[in-house]
Amino acid sequence: MPATTSKFNPAAADATIVSNVPFLTIKTKKTGPAGPHPEDQPDIIDEAIALYRANVLMREMSTKGPADNLLVYLTLTISGTLLFRVLLFLCVRR
Repeated sequence: MPATTSKFNPAAADATIVSNVPFLTIKTKKTGPAGPHPEDQPDIIDEAIALYRANVLMREMSTKGPADNLLVYLTLTISGTLLFRVLLFLCVRR
């Protein structure tokens, strides 16, 4: 299975989809529009963190469902956050 394929694509078929991005459940103590997620199972954010290195090293990202689009957006968010932290560290270090 390619690294960019999310295992949440079947769950995304039943979820509310806005702009081709599904509202999937995440592990949190707060209530939200997607509902609660079981604590013992990984959520989409855990999957994005686990697949981050493989997704960044891929030249092309093919999406097979709406959960893959969310995975791409989360990968870009993680990249931007890491870049910001590195730049902030370099600025503070001077």
